Amino acid sequence: MTTPNLAHRTADLDVAVENVKFHLDGVSYVISLSHQEAGELRRKLARYIKSARRR
Repeated sequence: MTTPNLAHRTADLDVAVENVKFHLDGVSYVISLSHQEAGELRRKLARYIKSARRR
């Protein structure tokens, strides 16, 4: 049986209002971001997501 890895980080810059979950290199992450920060993260990742496969 495997145990999932989970890391949690809270952004300090703005009021965190949205939890964004993602998985990278076998580790699951949850990061609390403002709507603006979450949008910026999605825009920056869009290029990679476009080429990725969903499982």
